[in-house]
Amino acid sequence: MERGMISWYYILSWTLAVLALLGLVTVGILGVRMKLFRNRRILLRVTVSVISLAVLSLAAAVLFLIPGFISLAEEPSISVQFYSKSGETENGTTGFGTYVFFRETAEAVVTVREKNPDPETLRIQLRDKRGSELLLSYGTDGWRGLEGAEKGTLEVGEWTEEAPGVYTVRLRFLQEGSWRLEMIACDDLAGNRAVWDQQCSVVIDRQAPKLLLEREQQEKIRHADYYNQTAELWCYMEEEYFRQGEPPVIEIRKNGAFSEPENVFWEPAAERGLFWYKCGLS
Repeated sequence: MERGMISWYYILSWTLAVLALLGLVTVGILGVRMKLFRNRRILLRVTVSVISLAVLSLAAAVLFLIPGFISLAEEPSISVQFYSKSGETENGTTGFGTYVFFRETAEAVVTVREKNPDPETLRIQLRDKRGSELLLSYGTDGWRGLEGAEKGTLEVGEWTEEAPGVYTVRLRFLQEGSWRLEMIACDDLAGNRAVWDQQCSVVIDRQAPKLLLEREQQEKIRHADYYNQTAELWCYMEEEYFRQGEPPVIEIRKNGAFSEPENVFWEPAAERGLFWYKCGLS
């Protein structure tokens, strides 16, 4: 359906219906007042023809218009799926304030499900790795707002129809760093608006963490690394995108067997600098 909401065949069908009804009324008035149709067969044929035309035109108008208005009343929906460079899904479902992590180029596929979308109302709001806000909008001349992104960091594909009522836009994040996808909005031709605002951050992390192991300065006996009391060790890690919910795995070898220590808690190690964390082992 075009942006005018009702295409030419809707207008034509309603026009025929109105003309047929007017014709029926006119034939009736003329036939009664001017007695043009003294032959009842002629009057019957004309009346049946006009009524048939009116019924067919009304039926055509209803059949065309009802599905159109039903689809216009439905609200569009927006979803986002994340993929790695190899095409595999990463963290397929996202909730409010979540992160998705990649070791390589990341791609976010924005899907708009709507039979009658208005792509010129599509808006994508995000923050780049510098913290600058970008508001991208789509038009007949392509994307607007991309000039605010650092060159070579972001690519945005065209509005593409994947299937009837399913449209996609692909955002490709190319360089290491964090991008925050804050809001996506799109209207249909009737003005119904869909909004995606799950506040998801896309992180491309190609840097391996740095690990250090230090011992508490304690008095030793006779041989190095042998203690007559509990030995305290500190494990330090430098990692910009440290996730408290997914800490590093630590294994300790004791008497030839490996085991994971209990009650390991990672905390910021401000004494070493930004992005440093530590945990104590005893």
